[in-house]
Amino acid sequence: MGTVILHPGMGKAGSSSSQVWLAANVARLRERGICVLSAPPDRREGTADAVLAPYESGPANSNSVLDAWEAGGDEKARLLDAFFAQIEAFAERNRVTVVSAEAMSVYFWRVDAPFLSRLELLGSRHPVRVAFYVRPQHTSLEAGWRQWGFRTGLSPARFVFEHSWSHHYLDTYASVGRLVPSVSFEPRPFRRDLLDMGDPAMDFARRFLEMEASGSERPGETWANPGLPLELVNALRLAPDEAFWSSPHDNRRLDRLKGFLTELHGPESEEVRRSRRVLQAYAHATFEAGNKRLIGALGWETDAFVPPPDPGEDGVEADLAILDELWRPRASGRELDALYSALRHVLASPEPPDPAVDAELRHELGAAREAHSGLERDLEAAGAELERSRADLGRLRADLQRDLAGARTELERLRAGRSGRLARARALLGPPPRDPAVALSRHLRKAAKRLDAIGGKSSADDLR
Repeated sequence: MGTVILHPGMGKAGSSSSQVWLAANVARLRERGICVLSAPPDRREGTADAVLAPYESGPANSNSVLDAWEAGGDEKARLLDAFFAQIEAFAERNRVTVVSAEAMSVYFWRVDAPFLSRLELLGSRHPVRVAFYVRPQHTSLEAGWRQWGFRTGLSPARFVFEHSWSHHYLDTYASVGRLVPSVSFEPRPFRRDLLDMGDPAMDFARRFLEMEASGSERPGETWANPGLPLELVNALRLAPDEAFWSSPHDNRRLDRLKGFLTELHGPESEEVRRSRRVLQAYAHATFEAGNKRLIGALGWETDAFVPPPDPGEDGVEADLAILDELWRPRASGRELDALYSALRHVLASPEPPDPAVDAELRHELGAAREAHSGLERDLEAAGAELERSRADLGRLRADLQRDLAGARTELERLRAGRSGRLARARALLGPPPRDPAVALSRHLRKAAKRLDAIGGKSSADDLR
């Protein structure tokens, strides 16, 4: 009966970082009896259903679990049954089974009864832990806008207001705990000073998988999928329809742009600074009372998750309508057209490597280097042993040659003496007796012993 780790996270709360780490360390995990499952939307194996299978390559996620949410009705029930049946089948065969899917978070914050009832049933049969990472609401709402909100067609104020209802973390914690008492539902704070080693992937590995960083990993190196600068997404918001994406969650071209644009740094405008004070004031007023109760229940080492903002020179208001003005692009229409043209040119250039594949290749290269170093050490030891064997063989060969030379001298002496002449005379009268040289020569006996000592250390060619 194996343990099941579900990693739904929340949007922009480190899921991509943890999935990149899982992909890069899948071999280490497998050695520890930890099976990472994945079911990306493009791998259905000839069926209409998501098929969970041990991770092999590509993204280590199972976001196709959202198919059940979008289906609804009897189809939703069938897809959820299949999803949990597959998890349980792997849990029967593995010490730990891991399923990571950011999209899975919707079943938790919307307190989806069909999903949670099946989760409770799984929890009654196997130990189940849910790694639910949550980000301070003011930074989470901004990150959501920078990832997909600017592509929804909603105004900033409207997006933040509608997206807020998924951020009442205390309500989610209380509701899930009530409906799935057999499951360990464990919210973790996605904030650098509260994460183990200041790193989301390392925090997940240590807290839920009991794994430490490998020798080649350093804290903070596994952060993945950063957002684009706020000023840039506010400019992209006005891009022509389907110029860079076909839907708010179509990230194919956006991910390519991130590879070129996330390193853009510059001084923040006063509009951006003020907008963040507005957003923080709104989040503090809306969520912090619940956050404090959650902090007390979970023992997080902080006094506040969304502290009150610094009022700044102009004061601060928790009025989301102000965001519509502050997040309006300041560039002219001609400047925006030039930006869009430049970005199309960027997309026409060779595609950069996929981060998950790149991490996997780096891991495989490190393992190959380690194996190569081991082979070099073995080869060096074998070479030293060969030199010692050659030296031993040389000494044995010299001793043998000396003994054989002495034996030849003794043989000639015996044949020339009285015993030799007597043996030749008797040969004329009857069967030849045993050659006395063989019986009497101690040199030949010593030579025979040395031949036995050489044994398998020399070949016939060595003795010639």
